[in-house]
Formats: sequence, structure tokens, C-alpha cells
Amino acid sequence: MVGELVAGLVQAAAGLGELVRTLWGQCHAETLQALAAGEAPEPALRERLGADYEAGNYQVAALVQREGGLGQLWRDFEAFEAAGGVAESVRHYQPLLEAMRQASQRIHLSGADS
Repeated sequence: MVGELVAGLVQAAAGLGELVRTLWGQCHAETLQALAAGEAPEPALRERLGADYEAGNYQVAALVQREGGLGQLWRDFEAFEAAGGVAESVRHYQPLLEAMRQASQRIHLSGADS
């Protein structure tokens, strides 16, 4: 039972990591900071995240199947967002996002030197 819950949480973490990678590819650092602080995404970004969530791109369905209560709590993207899912996901992955941003800057800077 506990092993199944842990496996579900690991799978959800990977899926929510996909949500954060989507954000990283589309948002500036300021936007990510605002999302981590609990601000709502801009309408176009919210629409994209909602469509991806509903399409199953964030792999939340596996966790919802294992933990039926989450199916009631996170029945759709609106409920996930209202429960703080976007903000918590960004906060959780913020150190990785910052490392990716710094690495990307170094790559672009070194490419400019060539």
C-alpha cells in the first residue's frame, strides 16, 4: 500500500516536472517567480497548461487512479491550479529551473564568443 503511494507520487513528480519544463520553455524567470509566489498564469499560458493537463501530458492521471481522493481534488486543471498545484510544482522545481537557466545563459554566452 505505501509502496504504491510512493510509486504514484514519484510518477506524479515526473509528470509535474513536465509541467515545469513546459513553463521553463515558455516563460521568463520573472514569470516563474510570480507563479511560484502563487500568482495566476497569464490567460494564454493558463489555456496552454490547462489543455496539456486535460490531455494527460502531466501524468497526473496515474496518481489520481491510485489515490481516488485526488480525482475529486484535481478533477481538472482549474481544480489543480486552485489547490496550488502550479505554484507548488514551480517552487519544488525552482532550484532545477535556476540551474537550467544559468546553464542556458553560459551556453549562449560561450556561443557568442566563438
